[in-house]
Amino acid sequence: MIKAGLHIVLLFACCAVVKAQTQSDTTWYQLRFQQTVVTQYHPGFSAAYSGANSLQQHEEAQTSLTTTFYTGAKIFRNTFIYFNPEIAGGAGLRRATGVAGFPNGETFRVGNPKPQIYVARLFIEKYIPLGMEKSYRGEEYNAVAAYIPEKYIRLIGGRFAISDFFDNNSFSHDPRTQFLNWSLMGNGAFDYAANTRGYTWGAVAELKLNKVSLRYAASMVPRTANASNMDPDLKNALAQQAEADYRWGTKRKGVIRFLAFMNRADMGVYKNAVALASQNSDTPDVILTRQKGNRKYGFGVNVEKEISDYAGVFARASYNDGRTETWMFTKLITAFQPG
Repeated sequence: MIKAGLHIVLLFACCAVVKAQTQSDTTWYQLRFQQTVVTQYHPGFSAAYSGANSLQQHEEAQTSLTTTFYTGAKIFRNTFIYFNPEIAGGAGLRRATGVAGFPNGETFRVGNPKPQIYVARLFIEKYIPLGMEKSYRGEEYNAVAAYIPEKYIRLIGGRFAISDFFDNNSFSHDPRTQFLNWSLMGNGAFDYAANTRGYTWGAVAELKLNKVSLRYAASMVPRTANASNMDPDLKNALAQQAEADYRWGTKRKGVIRFLAFMNRADMGVYKNAVALASQNSDTPDVILTRQKGNRKYGFGVNVEKEISDYAGVFARASYNDGRTETWMFTKLITAFQPG
């Protein structure tokens, strides 16, 4: 067992916008910026066992840096385009391993900790009105200030993060402004489509009515687990997720969301790895059992409720079948024990 250690977390975040928006303001463009710096430290400790993916027993400090530029524009009626170049660097403690729910959601399991620039998002958003009523949408990240339909079909295509549209939560979703821990960013068993840095290519369709919303997405998955390159073989490598939410309350709002997902990828099967190792008197290696088109499915429920102007409560519960290896991004490290 590992004795309890001390974590010291220093979080610095800054953001800037072009100008403040009032409800009478609409614009055709957006320009925003956000930077988050997180430093974490743990002292030395003793441990009865340490492996390659355990926390280091000697003291360690690591810093992560993420900088995102949010740009967007209205290009046609009810049609918007968004482009987010991003710079990320640094590392998590022990390369973001050693803790079941890692305490810094701004880190990635990448080999090179030097800052790198890349395209985080590049997508088009189209609203199809289902009525005459409109409501004002104030400017937010990747949301140009505009009047949009109250009821609509929304179509999105391009490069984005699945978490931009699924498994949302007002109190616990974004590690840059809310809880840092991976376990609190979303449903823990949701292995959603993402490359090493959390992004994918795909399409989303959403139907919004008065109190109910339905959405579906299909997107690409990596060629190998936690890889940067995406697999173009959509027949055998594809992530699909569907979500329904119900909203209630006027002064104190609440939302409940139901999520289901199905992934196909070149995933290995734990049971097969154990069987193969027993035949060869060897250590199980799930990589040896990888096969095109293997599947992982799961479910989740996500509830939030305002209780005052300054506080709210939330809860999540999720499940996946656990048969195949984690391929993209789950917030909890799980262990498989045969028998």
